[in-house]
Amino acid sequence: MHDRSSAPRLVLVIALLALSATAAPTSALELTLDEVVDRALEVSYDVDAARKREDMTQARVDASTALLASNPFVSFSFWDTTDTRIVNDGREGIGPSYTLSVSQTFEIAGQRGKRMEVARRNAEVAAANVASARDSLVIQVRRAFFETLEAHQRVQFAYELLHWRRELIKAYRRASAADRNGAEMRASRAEGDYAAEKHSLYLQESRLRRLLDVPAGESLVLVGDFEPPQENLPSEEQLVAFALEHRADLAAHRAAAASDEAYLSLNRRSAIPNVTLSGFVSRSDDDDDDEIQFGASISVPLPVFRTDGPNIREALAERQRSQAEARDVERTVERDVREARYAVVAAASGLQRVRQEILPRARETLSLRDAAFDRGEAGIWELVNAEIDGERLSESELGSFFVLLVVAGNETTRNASSDGRKAHSAFTPAPSSSSNVPSVARSAA
Repeated sequence: MHDRSSAPRLVLVIALLALSATAAPTSALELTLDEVVDRALEVSYDVDAARKREDMTQARVDASTALLASNPFVSFSFWDTTDTRIVNDGREGIGPSYTLSVSQTFEIAGQRGKRMEVARRNAEVAAANVASARDSLVIQVRRAFFETLEAHQRVQFAYELLHWRRELIKAYRRASAADRNGAEMRASRAEGDYAAEKHSLYLQESRLRRLLDVPAGESLVLVGDFEPPQENLPSEEQLVAFALEHRADLAAHRAAAASDEAYLSLNRRSAIPNVTLSGFVSRSDDDDDDEIQFGASISVPLPVFRTDGPNIREALAERQRSQAEARDVERTVERDVREARYAVVAAASGLQRVRQEILPRARETLSLRDAAFDRGEAGIWELVNAEIDGERLSESELGSFFVLLVVAGNETTRNASSDGRKAHSAFTPAPSSSSNVPSVARSAA
């Protein structure tokens, strides 16, 4: 017999397991830069649409390779020419007649070759558009990735600055009311800056989530850091030549210009009328014998009411427009490359100046002030109100000092102290009793 009490316990266990499964937090989506790019390319509608258009143009290429532009036209006719007078006289009348005709239109003046060239050029344009869509998306994703990383760091910096702005308010308690109000105003501005940076981070993350098709409720973690600057930057001429040769958007405009050139040539060839050849065979049955007839005809359309002149002018204007666009894109690419190189050189120069001049002096100043603070020669109040040549420390200098101070303390607490304790416990024999370490406990108390 089955135990009846086991059924409720089983149901309770299943319910708890289901509850724990639903309550378990979902793991965060961790993506590197390469993974972000791959995911964006996979879910992008623009890239997928460009690929579908490429498939369509490739199908038109396959259709253009047909031997003839149109299928043959076949017709069959039947009629009965029985003479009623002959029938009334008792003689047999003329029997039914049949006619079978076939006609086919032929392209002349090389129209088939031009039609195939136009289809092939259109396929090249579609392929270039796919590459352009991919490159454009990769640029957007990479920029969104690094801008989101930067936004995270700016939020962290703004939070640290806000924290020390609030701490500075305590140092102004002995100051005048005006100085206290100034400190509180600076703290309020820091709160506004912190809120603005959080809003900027929200916008950057939303943009990146939209590119990756990641819902807002899913946790997203970016794994990576800023790329190091390139040391040996090529010359402007080398960069311009490389861009003019490899830019996908420029290749798409050039392919479009070549396609319009082929389309113009096709329209000019189409001005020559095509030729239609027809042949027929007919059979008629009379009272004497069967009569079979054969025949052929050639027909050419007359350009009386509709000519190809407007089509040629339209194709000519389209070719001129696409060629002008390609030249304009070339100038734009060259200008963008030169401006980008100038911006990179200027940024690298500024970064080098910070590394070689500003940071060493800031570290030296911090060391001097820290040493003075340890010797008791300067407290927090003296530091805030210290003057050099009649000038106090600026807000940015104070903020940078405290951010550097907290980062240095954080580094000591997290790494130096913890690693020291770990090394001490790993390489020091265990004490025989707790009485061996009373002084350590008292010194740490």
